[in-house]
Amino acid sequence: MSQDAPKNGAMLFELATSAGRSVHAGVLDFSATLGTVAVPAHLIRNLWGLTTCDGQCHGDVIVTYRRLPKGTYVRFQPRSAGFQEAVGESVEQVLQASMFTHSTLTQGEWVQVQHAGTLHDLKVLALKPQPAVSIIETDLEAEVDPSVETEEKLRAEEEAAQQRLQAMQRCAGWF
Repeated sequence: MSQDAPKNGAMLFELATSAGRSVHAGVLDFSATLGTVAVPAHLIRNLWGLTTCDGQCHGDVIVTYRRLPKGTYVRFQPRSAGFQEAVGESVEQVLQASMFTHSTLTQGEWVQVQHAGTLHDLKVLALKPQPAVSIIETDLEAEVDPSVETEEKLRAEEEAAQQRLQAMQRCAGWF
């Protein structure tokens, strides 16, 4: 079935594994060996859930041409609190520089942002107008939520406070 990809704009594709993971990407070139798909490390990490890429990622990948709307909004969540500390007030410039290496974003994917020689992982929590968007030649409003580490720390502190309150209530004869 013809999808008329060349007539329909940018060459953007959905890559999906048999395990149900998917991510979107643009094409740099068509130079891979027939029957194979060569993808950068960040796509491999998103498709197979790997923290490192050692070249051992094998399996079927379904490649489907997609017409994606231009993104208008993205919300990120860093993995570690170190991102906000390192980037500080220059978050907008750091995100802009990092997004130039991407043509698409997919809700749920992890992107790496480099700042001052350090790589930071950011999860794409939300996108508008759809869960997969093109970010080619578009102005994208971006927000950064507190990091996963920060949320886990706050959750642990809340649980500890609840446990202390329950212990005090038991001691006072409350149930």
